[in-house]
Amino acid sequence: MELSGSIPKFRECSGDRKYRDLRQADLQTDDSAKLFRHLENLAQRSGREITSMRVLDFGCGRGEFVGYLRSKGIHAYGVEIDEKFLAAGAVLDSLYRDERPLLALVGVEGKVGFPDGYFDLIIANQVFEHVAQLDLVAAELYRLLDSRGYLLTLFPARFKVIEPHYHLTMVHWLPKGPLQQGLIRLLVSLGFGVAPPEGMSRQMMGKVIAEYAQSETFYRSNKLIAEVCNAKGIALDFRLVPEHMLKMKLARSSGLQHLVYVFVARLLPLVALRNSFKTCAAVGRKHRLEYESGA
Repeated sequence: MELSGSIPKFRECSGDRKYRDLRQADLQTDDSAKLFRHLENLAQRSGREITSMRVLDFGCGRGEFVGYLRSKGIHAYGVEIDEKFLAAGAVLDSLYRDERPLLALVGVEGKVGFPDGYFDLIIANQVFEHVAQLDLVAAELYRLLDSRGYLLTLFPARFKVIEPHYHLTMVHWLPKGPLQQGLIRLLVSLGFGVAPPEGMSRQMMGKVIAEYAQSETFYRSNKLIAEVCNAKGIALDFRLVPEHMLKMKLARSSGLQHLVYVFVARLLPLVALRNSFKTCAAVGRKHRLEYESGA
């Protein structure tokens, strides 16, 4: 698979499942069930049944979660920037009939073909770390979200020790540029990170991953993400989901295990640690922008 011309795409070299045709069996997964519980919790907070709400999966891949929601009778749609992902999920339109395509391509400058305020719930799962122009995406999410709706976004924490896509340690902490790219290429050539596909050298795979890190992953602080979204009309709460997850964990435990969890939760700032070193989960609500209120 060695190429002498342009560098191949990382996702195509790493065996990304989003390129494989979606099967009905792929719709019922533990990951989808966990995401669904988060959306159920937000629906309860709004005082509505989730089956009465429109849901958008922004950055849906091949549409596993859209299919999962549809199987529960929820009016769910997905949008994606990669046409190959959408082609892999084409089976959804035959499984669940709708006047609109269930999966659609994101248009120019991140625009999506739905009316203003069309969605009650929007999920952007593992999306923000791949967005170069977060302000454009935040503005479009604001436009699409109902005034009473909720945005749920999940993404890897900025200082997650092992980068979750190409599996190198801490190199994504470095600023983009020659130092980061050179270190990535060195580590991959030494045998670290995602292995190359058959027929590709580790030297070429190092170039592939370095290019991916440079142009397709963007690790920002939660403070900066909150500021960008707030400027476009969405206020983010980074504590709500992890605190809910902690309460659920405590509720499921008993005996000595429960005592250990309570002790650790009191001793350590678990929410702050999770948001810095594991996975961030933020809930967004719309607020009025100054130019809308005439200020």
